[in-house]
Amino acid sequence: MEDIILAIIFFLLGWHMRELYAKYLSDKWLESKRTEFENSIMHIRIEDHRGEFYVYSKEDSKYLAHGTSKASIERILNEKFPGKCFNASPEDIEKLKSR
Repeated sequence: MEDIILAIIFFLLGWHMRELYAKYLSDKWLESKRTEFENSIMHIRIEDHRGEFYVYSKEDSKYLAHGTSKASIERILNEKFPGKCFNASPEDIEKLKSR
């Protein structure tokens, strides 16, 4: 009878340890994916100068690209920075939509 009780206790303990390890692995994987996603985002600022759009990095105000339309800017940015996502403020997006 004691063997059965010990077997049940060890089974439950093992099951709990498996759950903790699975949670640890999933949290570790999720954190790495979140970091990877955050590193793939570039925050940009768009300025309109007489019909020509200039794109700058928000972090350091570094020049990134220029063009006359949203499509040309997207093409240039995707060529220069493959695999990156670009985040602009709603006001900057509205500037591009006006053309």
